[in-house]
Amino acid sequence: MATEQTRMEHLIALTAREDRAAFEELYQLASPLLFGLLLERTPNKKTAEAALERVFMVIWAEAKSYQPGLFSPRLWLIMLARDAAHYVQAAKGEPVTVLAQLFLRLRGQQPLELRLAAASDASHLKSSLAQLPSQEASAIRRLYLQGGSYADLAKTRKISELDARAWLRGALFDLHQRMTK
Repeated sequence: MATEQTRMEHLIALTAREDRAAFEELYQLASPLLFGLLLERTPNKKTAEAALERVFMVIWAEAKSYQPGLFSPRLWLIMLARDAAHYVQAAKGEPVTVLAQLFLRLRGQQPLELRLAAASDASHLKSSLAQLPSQEASAIRRLYLQGGSYADLAKTRKISELDARAWLRGALFDLHQRMTK
C-alpha cells in the first residue's frame, strides 16, 4: 500500500493532467488538514472556507509546478494554504494571525516520540538556518514563523513582490540543500 506522501504526489501529478477524479480524491485527503490549519490562521470559519476554496483553485491551476524532490506534497499544500489565508484576509481587510501559534499549541499535545522528533527537526532547522546568509535566514523566519507577508519582504528589500517571491524561493532552495546534506 502506498504511503500518504506517495499517494498525494500521485494525485497531484494526475491533477496536473486535469484528472478531476484525482483532484476530488486529493481534496478528500488534504482538505481536513488544510481546513484545520486555515481555521487557526484566519479569524473565522467563513474566511477559512474562502481560503480553502482558493487553495484548491490554486492547486488545480498550479499542480504542474509541484516538484516532488523539492518539497513534500504536504508541505507544498500547507504553503499554498498559508498564501491563500494571507490573500483572502488581505482582500477582506482582516488581520493576519501567526501560523506558529498552531504549532506551539500542537507541540504540547503530541506523544513524546513525536515531540522528540520535532525537537530534533527544530534543532536541524535552526542549525541549517544559521548556515544561510543572515538576510535569507531572517526572511524565512519572518515569513514562515512570524506571519510576515511577501509584501513586507518586498518593502524591506526594496524590490517588487514578484522579485521577493523569487528571491525567497532561492533562499528556501538553499535551506533545503543544507537540510538534506
